[in-house]
Amino acid sequence: MQPDSGHAKIARYAGPLAVVTIIVTVLVSCSIWVYPNVNAKWPTSGTCLQVVQVLFAIMALGFLSLVNYTDPGTVTTNAALAAGLDLDDVPPREQRTRGLAHEFTANDGSQCEFRWCDTCELWKPPRASHCMICKRCFERFDHHCPWVGNCVARNNHRFFCGFLACIGVAGLCVPVSLAMALFALNEGPDEW
Repeated sequence: MQPDSGHAKIARYAGPLAVVTIIVTVLVSCSIWVYPNVNAKWPTSGTCLQVVQVLFAIMALGFLSLVNYTDPGTVTTNAALAAGLDLDDVPPREQRTRGLAHEFTANDGSQCEFRWCDTCELWKPPRASHCMICKRCFERFDHHCPWVGNCVARNNHRFFCGFLACIGVAGLCVPVSLAMALFALNEGPDEW
């Protein structure tokens, strides 16, 4: 495994920094311009909506940190050893073909197919894939997400789902509060 280059470190933190900037900007903007109008007409509903938005935004930032700092499930030679694969069963580089696979019966009696990764030079278990951005193989690889600055795979998939759910709820509070603020502004003080 190669050490992270300077570009890789910037890429890892640029997306999350952009997400944090967007979340803080939306929270501050809503607090200054939207919620005062909503709270003037509906103090209880406006306060509850603002509290929900802030709480879910804070939880989204927590999940963002977990996704970014959790190892997604890096494939090591231990996966092949645990399955009972002979690590010496690799032809020399000049005799290998792309997509080299090794099918064998595992220790528990099940049929397994491990594929060889030419970049990492190790056997990958089923559903593992190589990320060209991170330059590593990951188990149950989903995708590389630039917004969280990390791959989404076996170990951090649940944190990624939590991040999406929280950012979705916090984001839904914005159009609801905007609609309430516009409705409150369209009614003149005489109609209150």
